[in-house]
Amino acid sequence: MKTVLAALDSQYIHTNLAIRCLASCCDQEPPILRDYNINQQPFLILKDLLSLKPDAVGFSCYIWNIQSIFRLCSDLKKALPSVFIFLGGPEVSFTAKEILHKHPEIDCILCGEGESLFPHLMECLEQNQDPRLPGIVYRRQGQILGDDHYQLAAGWEHLPSPYPETAPCFAEGKIAYYESSRGCPFSCSYCLSGAMGGGVRERPMQQVKKDLSRFVQEGAPIVKLIDRTFNAHPARAKEIVRYIISLGGPTRFHFEIGADLLDEELLALFCSSPKGKFQLEAGVQSCNPQTLSAVVRHTRFDKLRHNIKTLMASGNVHLHLDLIAGLPWEDYRSFARSFDQVYEMQPHQLQLGFLKLLKGSSLWKNAESYGLVCRDYPPYEVLSTPWISAEELLRLKGIEEVVERYYNSGRARRALAYLMEQAYPSPFSCYEDLADYCNPRGFLDRPMSAANQITALGEFARQKLESSAYFFFLALLKLDYLLSGAKGACPSLFDSIRTEEPIQDYVRRAKQNGAITPEQARRAKFDILPIHPYTHQSSPCFIMVEPWIRDEITGECALTVLSPLPSL
Repeated sequence: MKTVLAALDSQYIHTNLAIRCLASCCDQEPPILRDYNINQQPFLILKDLLSLKPDAVGFSCYIWNIQSIFRLCSDLKKALPSVFIFLGGPEVSFTAKEILHKHPEIDCILCGEGESLFPHLMECLEQNQDPRLPGIVYRRQGQILGDDHYQLAAGWEHLPSPYPETAPCFAEGKIAYYESSRGCPFSCSYCLSGAMGGGVRERPMQQVKKDLSRFVQEGAPIVKLIDRTFNAHPARAKEIVRYIISLGGPTRFHFEIGADLLDEELLALFCSSPKGKFQLEAGVQSCNPQTLSAVVRHTRFDKLRHNIKTLMASGNVHLHLDLIAGLPWEDYRSFARSFDQVYEMQPHQLQLGFLKLLKGSSLWKNAESYGLVCRDYPPYEVLSTPWISAEELLRLKGIEEVVERYYNSGRARRALAYLMEQAYPSPFSCYEDLADYCNPRGFLDRPMSAANQITALGEFARQKLESSAYFFFLALLKLDYLLSGAKGACPSLFDSIRTEEPIQDYVRRAKQNGAITPEQARRAKFDILPIHPYTHQSSPCFIMVEPWIRDEITGECALTVLSPLPSL
């Protein structure tokens, strides 16, 4: 029997781990794996599936792909009526019978972790038997049968690696995903990971090391561990981190951590690690104690702040912090305070997210008692709560966009810090004001080039600063823009701070003097800033920016100050 396991990833660079986990547990004829993505034309996906002539097709379902999968299943069944279609994943595990009633083209749903359910289903299909195993809901002669209780994979810790040695462990140009542990010791009410029970299950360390070593040996650029709290078991986390460091190589590793759970030893390991080797993501979610209590999240903020600032000071680790708007007891002003407290830590990225009522989560089950109003369709984002209105959440959407454009992109960090220092009582008030400026002008309704984004920011700041301060702001903004590696000429916004110095003559003389190489003269960007880029003193500096050399942590281009200016 020919079976296809298919994924519709949210982007091309992602790789679906679930279908690989299922395939590794199958003793029958190995399934064919297909990684598609939601940005592909549906007819091309359908064409590829039909070319395989499958007997059964299974899809891995999440909030970002479920609508596309429903449409694809309908098309597939019409084009190939004999095919057996089954679904699995968090988006179908908790409403399986309802989905089968609504979508007659779907034959079966696996509820929960599929490593035990999938092999049983395949065996039953081969023998033309009903899959009578808890966690499998199926259609038989017009009836919907089976047990829809969420199932955990039996003995998950000892199941085969999802990356068999007979195949490459990653695809060119894609992120590699790995799971050294499954489950979570916490029970945050907006999340699924700790809600299903089972605690934290860990793969044997020997297997983990073997798999991680393969990623490095095969040259995977980024490996993302999807362990929900990587450092929940500190001793184990330290052993893995030490092993990764010992492997060497350019491969980067991404972990989701509990920032307040880092002990001094693990903190020191990260801080002394090779620059860029580790990327850490930490969910802060809120700084409101009442909110955190309501969602059953316990955070030691003094410890969290200390650890984050220590990591940032090391300069070796890329750090990403998350906030969630729309949680219980968090109103607009409370969220603003949470934003300011997290922003003060100056992470490399600050994700301003919005509460989604994920199927199976405690908040999904108790949405009515909390008065949470959400969209009826994926991703089930909250529209309003008793504490924050729809208008306020939509206003936060605009703030999210300007944070992405100007802070997370790195295009304006120095300039924004100066603007806040000169004109605003808090970071949130600055982004709030900037979003209110951009919104009525339509700037947030459409994509904008980097140059146009910077021009909009410059025009906004002109209204907030006196002329001398605005001149300094433009100098910092131009430095940010050049170091971001944006292509093309600088926006005309910077004409007012341009000097009359003959830049090309300076480049020619610097080349003759050996200050720069012929390759640098040909490829680099040169400019004269009215301030020193490091001391910020008012002193014209001849600078060179090399866009092909980037900082491993910030992504900024290499900068060389060729100052004092070469004599003509």
